[in-house]
Amino acid sequence: MRGPTILAFAAATFLTAAVPAEAGCLRRVTNRSPFLVTVALDGGPAVAVPPHRSRTIRYLASGRIEVSAFCPGAVAPAFRESYGTTAVLDRCYVEIGDGFFEPQLGKGFAGTDDTRPLAVNTPRQGDIAMGPSGLSCPLPPAPARISVRY
Repeated sequence: MRGPTILAFAAATFLTAAVPAEAGCLRRVTNRSPFLVTVALDGGPAVAVPPHRSRTIRYLASGRIEVSAFCPGAVAPAFRESYGTTAVLDRCYVEIGDGFFEPQLGKGFAGTDDTRPLAVNTPRQGDIAMGPSGLSCPLPPAPARISVRY
């Protein structure tokens, strides 16, 4: 009985030592707005999140995330913001805040920075939600009036 136990312990130790620790968290980007939202991690290709839908993203390493919102039919974004991200093993979050309690709780715990129209790190650390309000699109120009005199 002792031989198989030692052999199993040695095999388990070898396998855990051979697999490097890597970050990897699946998080949600939720779009509760009528706008098209795009998300890009570390300058990579953007992922589109249509209105009233959500997508899963994977944080593989610490870096930056850029979130943009587009009005219907617009080419330029109505909102664009970039945030730092932290991904350490299974802890992934968007870095917000001013450093208050940062050593104890981390950069993404309690942010006092205004992230409107986004809600970040809620309901889970690393999640991003575009709210239903807080962003407006410019009105299209009024059509030219035709005046006729008889």
